[in-house]
Amino acid sequence: MKIALIGGTIFLGRAITDAALAGGHSVMHLNRGKSNPTAFTEITTITGDRSDRNALKALIDSAPDVILDTCGYSPGVVQLSSNAAAEANIPYCFISTVSVYVGWPTHSTAESSAVHPCPDDIAPVTGETYGGLKARCEDMVRMSYPDNHIIVRPGLIVGPHDVSDRFAYWVRRIDEGGSVIAPEGPNYPTQFIYVRDLADFVLLLISNRIRGTFNADGPVVTLGTLLNTIQASSAAESKVVYLPGDVLTENGVQPWSELPLWIPGLTGTDGSTDTQKATQYGLLARPLSETVTATREWLVSDTRSVKWVRTLTKEKEQSLLSII
Repeated sequence: MKIALIGGTIFLGRAITDAALAGGHSVMHLNRGKSNPTAFTEITTITGDRSDRNALKALIDSAPDVILDTCGYSPGVVQLSSNAAAEANIPYCFISTVSVYVGWPTHSTAESSAVHPCPDDIAPVTGETYGGLKARCEDMVRMSYPDNHIIVRPGLIVGPHDVSDRFAYWVRRIDEGGSVIAPEGPNYPTQFIYVRDLADFVLLLISNRIRGTFNADGPVVTLGTLLNTIQASSAAESKVVYLPGDVLTENGVQPWSELPLWIPGLTGTDGSTDTQKATQYGLLARPLSETVTATREWLVSDTRSVKWVRTLTKEKEQSLLSII
């Protein structure tokens, strides 16, 4: 297939591009050329803003078999690209998020679950507006493709090139050794999807011309299973010290950011994403150890000048250890 990505050089777009090229597909990008501009010098790139009609026309005129939108956050901008693709009869796949659901992350969500209403279209993308804006972007795609849309709602995406440090923190911290503060207890539930599993699923959908809306997430695993898996392949000696959520909260630890994967109050499968539909259509999960290994390998080569700005500092961690 000839696959066109809007975006393509950051995280998921990068993984999709790698997987598509490895699978023998032809790939091209439309992006501003500002993020990792040398990541894929071997493919055709249209440099321009996705809201620029001339850039969109160049993308459409290249006659791709499908357009993948990996970076749509503004409904009006997504409407421009999805309308242009629909007028040219080019299939369109939009990458959304489980954050569209009203009940996420505290309630289990299926594709039929209620989604957030959309804030004003010109609202900035924040933690409060993100889900509603994405839900409205989905509406734009459905209006362009009433019976022929492809919408994928991933959970937390993890793996190489995730600069949010939401999963990589645990790999780095355990590889540093010593006593590692973790939230709640070893049975605390977590859920995330390996970026390469998600990339493979997206390519499976478009290659097989499967249409619809799909949740895409990995299996629910316990925090203990995750941290034990990281420890098993680490060269460092570490000891995980679990602290109750109320203790962490009382000491000013921020959930999700300072201690990634922690959402206070979850038990069992609360907040899990229902992926039965995606699994029926071929979503697969690689072993957790592969996600850990790939993340560790990327961290070794990661040259970012700004890292770990949201996660727990060593000083704060030592302060928490001192109260035990």
